[in-house]
Amino acid sequence: MGRLTEDMTRLVGEIIALRGAREGFVVDLKKDVGQMQNEFRNAHDEMAKNGKADRQVFVSTLARDVSGMCTEFHRAHTDMSAQMKSELAAFSSDLTRDTSRMLKGFHADHSEMAKRAKAERFVFVSGLTGDVSEMLTGFRRSHEDMAKTAGADRSMFVSTLKSGVSEILKDMRANHFDMTVKMKADLNTFTTGLTADTSAMREGFRNSHIEMAKEMDAELTGFVSGLRQTVSEKRHEFASDLEGIRQVWAGAPPVKPEVLEEKKPRRMHSERQARRETERRAGEEAERQARAETERVAKEEVEARAREQAEQPTIEETHGF
Repeated sequence: MGRLTEDMTRLVGEIIALRGAREGFVVDLKKDVGQMQNEFRNAHDEMAKNGKADRQVFVSTLARDVSGMCTEFHRAHTDMSAQMKSELAAFSSDLTRDTSRMLKGFHADHSEMAKRAKAERFVFVSGLTGDVSEMLTGFRRSHEDMAKTAGADRSMFVSTLKSGVSEILKDMRANHFDMTVKMKADLNTFTTGLTADTSAMREGFRNSHIEMAKEMDAELTGFVSGLRQTVSEKRHEFASDLEGIRQVWAGAPPVKPEVLEEKKPRRMHSERQARRETERRAGEEAERQARAETERVAKEEVEARAREQAEQPTIEETHGF
């Protein structure tokens, strides 16, 4: 009998003991709750009687106080209305008198301001007309002089530009032919070297892949052998404990280990098949990873050489255009 079987046997005993304890607790709880409800009911009746008497006294006092306050509010409101009416009448009389005086002053000031502004506008418009006429004459004279000077400058610039562009085109044709011949030779040399380097790299990758596959096969064989032994022992121990647990839970005595030994050959056959399938998949995965690594390294080498070739100076950079 394993440790797990003993723990399950103890758990069944504890469950039976806890069931009896819960039944006794429920009986005591019902008794205590009934007693508490009777005490709550008596206390609630007493509190209702006391509260009713207190509310009646409070309502009577509140009605008397509110009636007195309403009388005082009405008297104070009447006095305040009479005083405010008298003050508003005096304020309206003063406001009417002051407003009439202010309007008369505004009309007089506005008439004086209109006369003064009209005279100032006439003087300003006369001076502005003379200034604008002089500015237009000066602008017309300056525009004629600038048109003559700009025409001569444009003719000289166009002539100089045509001569410079013609010389640049001649130099570019000569340099472009020489650079084309040189680039063609460089590309042929680069292609030959790249082909030789790629062949050498593929041969090295193939040898490395074969050596790595041999080492990985040996390591996988040792690992699977140890794993098979460990898994077999753990499965046997777990099957024994699991069968004992089933028997204890059902109320029967645990099964002896000799009975479980009869099922061992069938289980070992299934384990051998699973182990062979695992070894086959591990070999395929190792071969796939090695092939992917070989392709990645070759691709990086080709891209590096292409970048070096692309970084060579162009025609514009060589001649400073």
